[in-house]
Amino acid sequence: MELTVDARALASAVAWADKFAPTRPVAPICAALHLAATADGTLTLTATDYDTTARATADARVDTPGQAAVSSRTLAAATARLGDGPATLRLDGPRLHISRGTVNYTLITMAAEDYPTAPALPEPLGQVDANAFADAATLAATTTGNPKEAAELAGIQIRLGENLTVSSTDRYRITTRDLAWAPETPSADRSLLAHRAALTAAARGMTGTITIGADTNLLGLSDETRSVTTTLLDNTKLPDLPAFLGRRFDAGAATTATVDTASLIGAIERAAVVTNGLGDILLDITDGTIAVSGGDDDTGSDAIDAHTDGPAVAALYYPDWILQLLKGVGSDTVRLHLPDPYKPTLVTAVGPDGQDADGYRALINPRRATRTVQAAA
Repeated sequence: MELTVDARALASAVAWADKFAPTRPVAPICAALHLAATADGTLTLTATDYDTTARATADARVDTPGQAAVSSRTLAAATARLGDGPATLRLDGPRLHISRGTVNYTLITMAAEDYPTAPALPEPLGQVDANAFADAATLAATTTGNPKEAAELAGIQIRLGENLTVSSTDRYRITTRDLAWAPETPSADRSLLAHRAALTAAARGMTGTITIGADTNLLGLSDETRSVTTTLLDNTKLPDLPAFLGRRFDAGAATTATVDTASLIGAIERAAVVTNGLGDILLDITDGTIAVSGGDDDTGSDAIDAHTDGPAVAALYYPDWILQLLKGVGSDTVRLHLPDPYKPTLVTAVGPDGQDADGYRALINPRRATRTVQAAA
């Protein structure tokens, strides 16, 4: 194998593929990246842990087609330091020589013929904007749970219908984000549960338009130069999260508070300084005001204006948990819907017309009182 490739393009492809190489491989060969150079001028890099397989391609001048398998971590470290310009890769027996200008690396290879065969991408179901999908997946990752409690809690649910909805839950919170997408057929309607780590790593590395495909066991994501296939989790153990959240909203709320998103985030962050990440913060909603306080011995507080409707109510939250939901809203204004201090609080983005926007909905369970909670009269 001998080829010439742009060093920056090579480093980018290797760095992304390296994210999928396991740190504790079930087989030694999975610690390697597989490189395949073909006569059509394509270099393909593959990483796999058997459950998830990632492939990245780069244009190259291929003088001698061939394949090699090299330690993923070592290759990523080496290519990241090549700098700009054309890089040459040449396989000489058990060694892969990499050079760019005066920089030279020689890496010991593994048996490329032993590398697992990559599965084919499943049948495409539709396309979605890569940036929007990455943002939704990143948000959903903040409200996934511990797989040691239940494997499905570490999954991100993708609902394919009129919209594409990305959702997750950790049992105490739910987030849902609706995205516009272009289904292959108008009748596309199904729900999938994907591994959090694989989905977020894949989405963050793709650009332009992502094609989504799936079969009974496999999810596929691809753009023009990168693709990922990953096994699906059992989705029967989770409810349809968007529908579940919709039923919560249909039940209504006794009190609502509409407030500037940045102002509420700032007030919570200031009040939470004294909690050291261990305590909770109190949101005390009265007529036209949200008073935020935190701490027991050391205390912090702030108050901001809000448009409120309904009786006064006060509820406790973990500051990090509610901040993650508020930072994912994606709108200048947010609305809190509180049935009472102990039932789940619903969070919506608010559109320019003052109505709840359809794109984002979230739920958070308040904390049970560890200190006296009294709404102002």
